[in-house]
Amino acid sequence: MWGRGFWPDPDDSGFPGVYDEGLLDQVARAQQLGRAEMALTLSRKLAQLVPRGESDARVLESLRMLHKREDAVEYLSGLSRERRSEPSINVVLALFERDAGNEVLARNLLGSVVRFFPDTPAARAVEASIGDWPHDLNAMTASGTDQAGR
Repeated sequence: MWGRGFWPDPDDSGFPGVYDEGLLDQVARAQQLGRAEMALTLSRKLAQLVPRGESDARVLESLRMLHKREDAVEYLSGLSRERRSEPSINVVLALFERDAGNEVLARNLLGSVVRFFPDTPAARAVEASIGDWPHDLNAMTASGTDQAGR
């Protein structure tokens, strides 16, 4: 990853650079620690550098953590259809609706993208009580990590 991040193959345009991946890690960590303002600043920077749906989902998650629903609506309405199609965005929108007490809409939003997150808490949340849903995007989309030797 080190060398490829600095000198990527031009044919592999989907491969992120080292800085982009590092910034994404910092956004996720700030969100996990509940540092919503820092997460928003970092996620907006990420979305400027790497304008794609995954970055947008991180901006929206930061706004959700800050209870800035109107700002999230404004941000979302400014996205292209292509960027809006990122499945993680609907996970965040489902969490927004869960937080607002709109269980039916939350389930519908999550159900519309759960096929993209097999074997994750999101896949199990569709059938679970809404009160038992994971609390954030990171927890919803976490997948099991194989340990060395398994």
